[in-house]
Amino acid sequence: MQFLYKGFRQNGNHRCYSFDAIEEDQPAKVCVIWVDLSLLTKYQVALQGGPEFCLQLLRGAALEGESGLDQFREYHAGDSDFASIVSERVARAAALAAKRPPRRFVRRPPASSHLRGVGYPAAAGKPQPEPVAPAKKPQKSR
Repeated sequence: MQFLYKGFRQNGNHRCYSFDAIEEDQPAKVCVIWVDLSLLTKYQVALQGGPEFCLQLLRGAALEGESGLDQFREYHAGDSDFASIVSERVARAAALAAKRPPRRFVRRPPASSHLRGVGYPAAAGKPQPEPVAPAKKPQKSR
């Protein structure tokens, strides 16, 4: 089963998303899903994500078979339809929290480096090394 997005209409605070359900050797069936825009705001779904949300609903119904898809001839989405989005976000946040942060490896400069001691507080009673001026390049004679 494939779904072809045909577009949307807006009626006040509701959007009506239209899809064609296409199956081999069968005529296309029109599926219409009405979504209240306040629900999209409540569950932090962008307006551009509305068709994707409806497509998820249709794909889930198609897995149930023909009887599951029949209810989407004219369907009004409610709070319970957004449960999959909420659970997906919770799972993604848990996976991100479980992921360990990358280890920052900071290597101290070698003793011969001109950067040795830069950025570290001066130790009490220890003389600080004098900064070394960069060596001048010899000029070529013409």
